[in-house]
Amino acid sequence: IASMKTAEEFSAEREKSHIVRAELDDVTRQLAESERALAAARAETGRALATAREEQSEVEEQMVAARDATVDSQAQLDALRGPAEAAQREAARLRDQVREMQETEQKKEDVMDALQRELREAKAGLEERHAEAAVTSGPL
Repeated sequence: IASMKTAEEFSAEREKSHIVRAELDDVTRQLAESERALAAARAETGRALATAREEQSEVEEQMVAARDATVDSQAQLDALRGPAEAAQREAARLRDQVREMQETEQKKEDVMDALQRELREAKAGLEERHAEAAVTSGPL
């Protein structure tokens, strides 16, 4: 008889069992909600990661395009550098040639001036001799 449980003890154990079952149901429900929230967070993280990868890919494409444009621009500059340097050399050669022509022209003018001076001096000398000859020879 001592080993048999009384109706009160049995009722108390049944009550405890219902409370434990209710707590277990509550914990199970919370666990399910947590699992759904975790799944939603994982999905959002996956979408954010995919978006970030797309954006990174676009940025990398833009960087490649910018690098290609820089390389192309440098190639164009390099291609123009040769003709530009050749044009500068030609311009310097032409300036030298013009300077030489101006110097030659100046020398010609100096020679012409000297010849004209000598011609005037010679003419003046001839006129003077002619006048002297006319004085010494008298009227013809």
